[in-house]
This record gives sequence, structure tokens and C-alpha cells, in this order.
Amino acid sequence: MSSTLSPEMIVPCDCALGESPTWHAGSNALYWSDIARGELHRFRPDSGEHRVVLTGTLVSGISVERDGALLLLGRWGAIGRFADSEIRWLRRWDPRHFGYRFNDCIADPQGRLFAGIMGYELDMGRVPMLPGVRRRLQRAGLLRRASSREGKLCLLSRGRRIRVVGRGLGRPNGCLLYTSPS
Repeated sequence: MSSTLSPEMIVPCDCALGESPTWHAGSNALYWSDIARGELHRFRPDSGEHRVVLTGTLVSGISVERDGALLLLGRWGAIGRFADSEIRWLRRWDPRHFGYRFNDCIADPQGRLFAGIMGYELDMGRVPMLPGVRRRLQRAGLLRRASSREGKLCLLSRGRRIRVVGRGLGRPNGCLLYTSPS
């Protein structure tokens, strides 16, 4: 006997690049981001309420902290905590991650947070610009060739330090980040 799943639209929000759907049991709500528009969405199935609760911030990974706050991951190694409708930045950027952004995250059974990180922006090799501007951007590490934008698997420590634990992964995503030991 085979069964067929049929998708059902529950929130007609037309995201440009939806990512990181995360269930928050404490608030009985589903959160997700629209990376391209810099929005954090919340949907409460019991009431049907859908709201954009944060705008103007690139969020590409979401995790629920023990105290109920949302941990938000973004571009250039940015890490923030979202609680009471406000974001508090724990790390605004990390110079080692310019031209990269987090791409989803997942906690393992021990509560360790793994996150994919990928090159995504400022790959302006095809964009015409003055040679002096191009050289300055290259020296700053902001221009990358597609081949140099390898995806990485990172482990975030409790102090929010980012440690690379895997390389050469393309565009790592949460569902593919962690495989339970056999």
C-alpha cells in the first residue's frame, strides 16, 4: 500500500527565498525567514495569524535557545538573539566570513548547533567596474571566484565561536548537516 502526500498552502506569503522553518513550542508558532527580503516570519496555526516580526535583517538560520529566544544566523558570521520583538547582536560580523553567509542550521541530539556557511555575494567577476575598485575589493577579500566560495560545516560553541568542522560542501543545508552516528 502506498500513500501520497499532498502539499497544502497554509500561509500565502510569497517569499522570494524562504529558509529555515523552525517550530517554537513555547509560543506555538512556526518561524522562517525570507533571506532575499530580509524578513523573519511567524505563523501561529491555532489562530491563523501570520506576521512579519523582523525586517531589514538577513536571517538564513534559526534555532530556539533554551530560554525560548530565537538564535538568528546571518551574513558574514553575524549571530543575534531575537526575544520580545527585539534583536540583540552577539556578533555582528566576523572578518573571516566576508562574502559568506550562514545557510541554515540544526541542533544535534546533544544540543550542539551545526550551521552551513556558503559563499553567496560580491562574486562580481562579471560586473564591470574600474580596475582600482576591483583591486581594492580583491585585497579586502570581498571579491571571490565561484570556485573559491566553498561551503563549510561549522559548529557554534556556547560562546558563539565559529569552528569549521567540514569543507568543500557546496551549499550545505540544515537537513543535510548532521548524520547521527550508527
